[in-house]
Amino acid sequence: MLRIPWNAFRTNKAILEELCITQRLSSIVQARILTFFGHVSRRDNDSIERLVVPRFFLGQPDVHLEIAHEMG
Repeated sequence: MLRIPWNAFRTNKAILEELCITQRLSSIVQARILTFFGHVSRRDNDSIERLVVPRFFLGQPDVHLEIAHEMG
């Protein structure tokens, strides 16, 4: 892309400015994750994503998956 040698002293900020990148990657990923959760929250109650996602982000164990694992 920019053909910068590995031993050149360039800051990350200078490279991002040269590439005209204004938005951080973490911000883009966070927006896409929230969009996905919006889709999941409007799904039917029987979807596996709707069962797993809320507990995963609250740090709680997923009881439904533990029961299914014990049964199968």
